[in-house]
Amino acid sequence: MLTSGALNTFSKEEAENHTAKENYGKQKIESIINLPLKNINSIIDEYLSNSVDILSIDTEGFDLKIISSLNFKKCRPKVICVETARYEGNKIEKTINLIEFLKEKNYLVFGDTFINSIFVDRSLKLNLG
Repeated sequence: MLTSGALNTFSKEEAENHTAKENYGKQKIESIINLPLKNINSIIDEYLSNSVDILSIDTEGFDLKIISSLNFKKCRPKVICVETARYEGNKIEKTINLIEFLKEKNYLVFGDTFINSIFVDRSLKLNLG
């Protein structure tokens, strides 16, 4: 666990990256917890009856890996909120490959907080009026 719990991650490399740079303030690895990891599809099968309307993912470095492993034929969220910005060097950059992946899956960028992007399934007929 890192000093700032919001930066906790499944990735040793990502944790070490947070402690080596001061982009997130001075971070220290305070403890390491070994946990069994489950695939997102098995979590959905086990706990959510294969139905998810809104999916929010912020996993400090694993967002694309998790999203790209999602079985979109079995579980197609209407809305996906995912972290799409990362520190690269001394600047924040958008994770273009994640954005492009979701566009290829027929999602559109509906909103953006710069750190997170909100994607909506293009097949939905949105009534915004």
